[in-house]
Amino acid sequence: MSAPANAPLSALIRRADVRRLLDALGEGECRFVGGVVRDALSGRPLGDIDLATRLSPQEMCARLEAAGIRWVATGLAHGSISAWVEGTRFELTRLRRDEEGDGRHARIAPVDDWDEDARRRDFTINAIYADAAGNIHDPLGGRADLCARRVRFIGAARERITEDYLRILRFFRFSASHGGEQPDAAGMAACVALQAGLARISAERIQEELRRILLLERSSEALKWMTEGGILQQCLGMRIGEDDLARHKALLRIESALGLPPDAGLGLAALLKGAVREAREAREGEKVQNIAQRLRLSRARTRRLMRALGEDLAQPPPSRAAKELLYRHGREGARDILLLSWAAGSATRTENEEKKEEEWRRSFGEIAGVAPPHFPLTGDMVMGLGISAGVAVGEILARVEKRWIAADFAGDEAWVLAQARAAISEMRAEGASGV
Repeated sequence: MSAPANAPLSALIRRADVRRLLDALGEGECRFVGGVVRDALSGRPLGDIDLATRLSPQEMCARLEAAGIRWVATGLAHGSISAWVEGTRFELTRLRRDEEGDGRHARIAPVDDWDEDARRRDFTINAIYADAAGNIHDPLGGRADLCARRVRFIGAARERITEDYLRILRFFRFSASHGGEQPDAAGMAACVALQAGLARISAERIQEELRRILLLERSSEALKWMTEGGILQQCLGMRIGEDDLARHKALLRIESALGLPPDAGLGLAALLKGAVREAREAREGEKVQNIAQRLRLSRARTRRLMRALGEDLAQPPPSRAAKELLYRHGREGARDILLLSWAAGSATRTENEEKKEEEWRRSFGEIAGVAPPHFPLTGDMVMGLGISAGVAVGEILARVEKRWIAADFAGDEAWVLAQARAAISEMRAEGASGV
């Protein structure tokens, strides 16, 4: 059964790049499916464009090549290729059913029936199709679930999950992005019962799904549901308590108040800050590193996480301290440390909270969009004063830097050179070697 065209979908179908792709493949052979249809029906910005087709990968490739459209075999084992038209990426997948699987990978079989393809998908809201005329095809009632803000597994939740255990995390992500105040009870029960299956999923896939959850405006609700079921602890390999959730929720509130989108890296740091503090007090530095290794974070993401967790600000820093934070850690690092400390302090409300919030906001304003101070003295400049390379150069730089910071970073090149000469005189009087 089909329904009339949706306005955003009609506009999409009229686009030149989409028309070119549909003309190449044959309008009757393809339907839009998944997120692009779901987003169009719910009035959200359109994201990735996925299409299902009765064509085999070989037929798709032949027709695309004949039309001069570039394609890449991104998942031939699952009947999928990617095509690029005028800079837009399209994901094309053969209609299929999943047969035997191990909870990570499934052996697939091609089919020609749209309803059979729909039944192998995860949630009803992801099994809504739109044809080349924009007509909606909804074999499993996904549109009604979308309107009711209900995220429901297709068929038996346990069967869908055992086909791919990552669907546990996807359930919480979609429940937060498209669901109501509480997740579907049957889906929640199945996710809790089968959570041990997440151990079969690669750390990279779990990390990416957690990142997507942390980017949601309602991520705190998803994390709360996951924690109640023990699922977040299963992913991170550590206890997550109410204080951790409160800190993360406070961070979301602060980001919203500042007009900032949710930051997944900082959100993860907010969840881990309590455990990191405990590990630091117990001198278990290796334990902190293991968190990043467990999630297979990249080196850049690990460095950012460890930097954000490496310093605590008990109070909003005064202007010079904020500037020093910016100097020591760079703009991103200073921003992360300040926001995370702000969230930690705001997780528990106090009588003076409103005044302190303004102080935190002032501190944030002093580092946001501001270039870090540049120390104008270099080692070469110190050696130009007659000091040989070695420990003495580092000591002179350190002494001058300390004075420069105390002077509120105001000294120019002439000023730091004068301070370097003074430091050399002091060190000679102290009998230091190398000067």
